[in-house]
Amino acid sequence: MMRYAIPLAGALAFSAALPAAAQTGDARGRIELAGRTYPACVIRSARAGTAVNASFIGAGPSSGEIRIAELVDPQSAQPRAAEMVIELPVVCNAAHRLTLSSANGGLLRDGGNRTNRQSATGFGDVLGYQLDANWANRALTLNAATSPLAVLDVPDGTAGDLSLRLSIPAGGGALTAGRYSDTVVIELHVSS
Repeated sequence: MMRYAIPLAGALAFSAALPAAAQTGDARGRIELAGRTYPACVIRSARAGTAVNASFIGAGPSSGEIRIAELVDPQSAQPRAAEMVIELPVVCNAAHRLTLSSANGGLLRDGGNRTNRQSATGFGDVLGYQLDANWANRALTLNAATSPLAVLDVPDGTAGDLSLRLSIPAGGGALTAGRYSDTVVIELHVSS
């Protein structure tokens, strides 16, 4: 918001006090400028970084998909290790909160049972993973198998790359055949 103000009351009172012909000397006015910047966080399109057994496909400025090339070893049905690094260019001009959340609490098999977690004694429907975030010289970890939510408060504004590293460990128990998926939401909220 810009405000334009010229105080005229004093100038009008002065000019009314003197006849028009008697006005001589210097004149002075004042212009005040003011603006406001509203607090905001902006995330731009993601960039893929290093990958092992995974790839990233951007789907516009606010979403993308990580695809695991080989989720399991075909001989043992045990998960294969996978890792993907993604960089998100971010600008937050005020204190803010970074939130990572997992919709399924891990990679869940389509039609699978959320409580049938991967184990050494049977075929699982849920595969845990870890998502590490590095932002504003701070670290945040989402361990989808133990907690579907991770939160980091940042006390000031910052700009740069929010680095995300998805890690899926190898082994840990066989998985039931099927398509596995999860939705991770990355949110930046301006603190109030």
